Amino acid sequence: MKRIVGMLLVLGVVMCLGCDTAKQEMDKAKDAAKEATDKFKESAEAMGDASKVTKDVSSWVENLTSTLGNITDKASAEGAVENLKESNSKLDTLLGIMDKLPAAGKTTIVEMLKPAIEKLKSAVDKVTAIPGVGDVVKPILDGIINKLTKAAG
Repeated sequence: MKRIVGMLLVLGVVMCLGCDTAKQEMDKAKDAAKEATDKFKESAEAMGDASKVTKDVSSWVENLTSTLGNITDKASAEGAVENLKESNSKLDTLLGIMDKLPAAGKTTIVEMLKPAIEKLKSAVDKVTAIPGVGDVVKPILDGIINKLTKAAG
């Protein structure tokens, strides 16, 4: 009888140890699942940010193109300087946000930027070729184009 009681005690201890080990494994699995869920949420938020930044960049390109389209002479170039400076500042903000995005989000934006850069370069060339305009807007526009080119890799 003592032997059976001893065996039952040993069996009870082994079972408790097994339960403890199983609980530890369940806790590890639960922690891993929480970590995976958190990473997924972060990725989803980042991709949402990428979508917003893509829209913001698109809007920014449209505004800059419109500003460039309104430059027809030196006087209109001088009137556009403040808008161009604001565009330059907004670009800095957008590029700062873009730098924080995951690679997939950056790639999406870069692919959108590449054709836009070519169109902007063409518009800049046309505007700066207007007599008296280049001296007024070229420094700002060169800075914008350089930043875009660098961002697009």
